[in-house]
Amino acid sequence: MEDKYAIRLEEMEAAGEKFRLVGPLGVTAEDHRRLGSTPNSELAQNPGKRLIDLMDEARLLAWLRDQQSSIVEFRAKAKESSFAASAAEIFERDLVITIAFLRAEGRLPAAFKE
Repeated sequence: MEDKYAIRLEEMEAAGEKFRLVGPLGVTAEDHRRLGSTPNSELAQNPGKRLIDLMDEARLLAWLRDQQSSIVEFRAKAKESSFAASAAEIFERDLVITIAFLRAEGRLPAAFKE
């Protein structure tokens, strides 16, 4: 009999690796569940879809700009807060991964191609 905990750990590790490779727009509701997180309602209602599959160009551009704004806000607070410093690093890393993913998918908005 297989160890269900070992299988669960393998699934979590695979989902975590997928998140690290494609960022938050490239994962499905099932990926979230495998990692032990709760997908947003939009993903939960669209099994097998990634968030990028549910976004049009305008929404994608707004999402990217929101990420940039969050980075600026966290950087501004980083000297006073280790949480803000850590959050800025996480948002920056995720944005770099997401831009690479969008470029590979042919979905990177022109404003971010520079």
